[in-house]
Amino acid sequence: MARKKWEYASLEWIHRVREEAYRKTKELPLEAWLFMLPFAAAMLLLEEARKLVVRRAKAGSGLLGR
Repeated sequence: MARKKWEYASLEWIHRVREEAYRKTKELPLEAWLFMLPFAAAMLLLEEARKLVVRRAKAGSGLLGR
């Protein structure tokens, strides 16, 4: 079983490398991912806050739940 996993992983890597060459793309460096993390976290927090406001508005309890 371990050999099949290794073979699958190696085939997946070969496919990815060939696909990147075909599409002329590259992996994103770690710095790019780290740069985007705060924006993703902010989007998540804003979306959750929006959902909270909508839920409370539908319940008729106002923005702060009073």
